[in-house]
Amino acid sequence: MADPLATKITFLQSADSVRYARLLSLSSQTVQVFCAKNGFAYDMSLGIRYGVKPWHAALNRITILKAYLDRGYGGWVFYVDADAYIADLDFNLKGFLDARSGFALIASPSGLTPRRWEDINNGVFAINLSHPLGVELVNRWFAALRAIPENVLCDEERWGDVADDQEMMHSAMLEVEGLEAAVDIEGCSELLNWEGSFIRQIVRETGSLEQRTRRLGDCVEAVLSDYEGALGARFSRAVMRMSAPKPTRSSSRPCTRCCCIARPIRAVSDPLYRGSPMAREASRGRWQVALAVTSSTKHRRLRRPLPFRRSPRASAASLISQSPGFASTAPESR
Repeated sequence: MADPLATKITFLQSADSVRYARLLSLSSQTVQVFCAKNGFAYDMSLGIRYGVKPWHAALNRITILKAYLDRGYGGWVFYVDADAYIADLDFNLKGFLDARSGFALIASPSGLTPRRWEDINNGVFAINLSHPLGVELVNRWFAALRAIPENVLCDEERWGDVADDQEMMHSAMLEVEGLEAAVDIEGCSELLNWEGSFIRQIVRETGSLEQRTRRLGDCVEAVLSDYEGALGARFSRAVMRMSAPKPTRSSSRPCTRCCCIARPIRAVSDPLYRGSPMAREASRGRWQVALAVTSSTKHRRLRRPLPFRRSPRASAASLISQSPGFASTAPESR
């Protein structure tokens, strides 16, 4: 996997090691395949970075993004929740992000009404850390987290009572001047949300944790099976194209050593062979001798040893020795 600091597109996932670890182990399969296919970096965090409760793993993304800024990362970070998976492994994400290089944040609306520009779903989003407004958003989000006393956070009984990562992000977005014009929401509902064409999320409202885990497992298996089937079909077609014989303008017979076509020596334009005894032998149908003497370019590229075979009328060695300009460097036998 690529180095996050050296890559301009990094995928980030995080979960606690108790409750959501199983979801992460399933969804991460599609994300890792997608990153390996496209040369993107992948960063996974398992455990609690800030706080003590299992749901405090939702705060991990804030501290990780801040760490990226402190280390000088200046690219896109695509965050994907543990219950979200990539449904389209062939999606051209690089072209999609290149066309939106002027934006600081790409996300889909949360679905609440009335709709507000800052009301996004932060379970799946892409933030541009090369954009000054993206950098300011991360700094304000991190400052809001650090403003919560640690003892108060540790005494939290339910998720959201003290620290709601999504609400904190919405508040930080409102504090960044000019961010509204740098947030791309239009069209992302069909791309990044619950039934998105690129990334789909199985949220809490769809059922219990066990039901969501089973559904996520089925979806991931279907995506990977379709991808492996398509990959196998493309590989088979490529092999068939490579193994198909290529026709020549001269009369030809199949080569017994590889998939190329053996051509008689009279089709070779090298003046060394034109009018030589081996050309005459080839014109009489000595295919094995001609093939052994000339050795096609494909033979040399494959680096396959080509054995010399004796012709009923002359050996390959005797034909070569009779060629114009031939000088043997082998010692004479005594």
